[in-house]
Amino acid sequence: MPDGRKYAAICVPYAKRGARRKRGVDSTDEILRQRDFTLEEFKEMEQESLRLLRAYNRREAGLEETLAAVLAYDRLFGKDRDHETWYRRVLADRPWQQCGCPICEAIGIEVVIFRGNNRNRRRGFHNVQVFYEQFRRAVAQASDQVPAQRASTTPE
Repeated sequence: MPDGRKYAAICVPYAKRGARRKRGVDSTDEILRQRDFTLEEFKEMEQESLRLLRAYNRREAGLEETLAAVLAYDRLFGKDRDHETWYRRVLADRPWQQCGCPICEAIGIEVVIFRGNNRNRRRGFHNVQVFYEQFRRAVAQASDQVPAQRASTTPE
């Protein structure tokens, strides 16, 4: 955020076979082996999480309903995953609506949904934009604090 607050991305991994385990996130194949449901049921949970996140963005779904669906799906990807505090904060604060950068204005809540490379790139562009604005303000503030130097005159 331009004011320096930082938020976690909401992880909604793809429900597809063949993906490898990455950074402590179990693969779909591992999850299906460990749980008693089908790939179709797994995909339904993924799509319901995304549907509710997008409805929440439009103010058509509540925080608790959205958070419950996202956390139920998220917890399938590892036994130690507990992101409730982080996810609750990002959803409650709605930083994508307060940011004002062109990326957040164009894609809304999608900027905080962690899924694939394109989304990660967009979030990266957002982060660069926010950093640039913070840097620009810091430089302007520093230049306002430096006293103007007198122009030196040399006799001709």
